[in-house]
Amino acid sequence: MSTNELQETFSELKDTFKAYEKVLKIISDKSETYNLNAGYSKKYKRNMYFGGVEIKKNYVSFYLMPVYVNPKLLEGISPELKKRMLGKSSGNPL
Repeated sequence: MSTNELQETFSELKDTFKAYEKVLKIISDKSETYNLNAGYSKKYKRNMYFGGVEIKKNYVSFYLMPVYVNPKLLEGISPELKKRMLGKSSGNPL
């Protein structure tokens, strides 16, 4: 991917998260990273990471932690996207 394509992908994914800024807390908002916390968890006694987007060298990572708490959120996901999921953080080259 070109630098322009990486930035465009990053911007589109960031815009998806921006719709939820009123109920989530921004923990970083920079040109190559954007991350949100879901708030404080009494159960875990800490702020919980919700998700984010990061530009890497050759791809854009998209992190969405609720899919690990509620796997039903992945029902209906396309086989192509499922194949790109990597590990617990879903650092997926897009």
